[in-house]
Amino acid sequence: MNEKNRIWMRHGMRGILRREAAYSRHTKDNNQGQENRSALNVDLRFHYGKLQRELNFRAAACRQLKYSI
Repeated sequence: MNEKNRIWMRHGMRGILRREAAYSRHTKDNNQGQENRSALNVDLRFHYGKLQRELNFRAAACRQLKYSI
């Protein structure tokens, strides 16, 4: 293989590796964002359920108080 072909091959490999690294970084960022969103959704669902239980408890307490007066 002559010098010119070797240089072009090296440039081509460098571009391929650069694109693979960029794609890998992009995929990793997407996966991290997806994990963060799913953790946030779990947290929100937990707090929403907790709030609903608290509101139901207060509503029941108010009904009992209203009927006892």
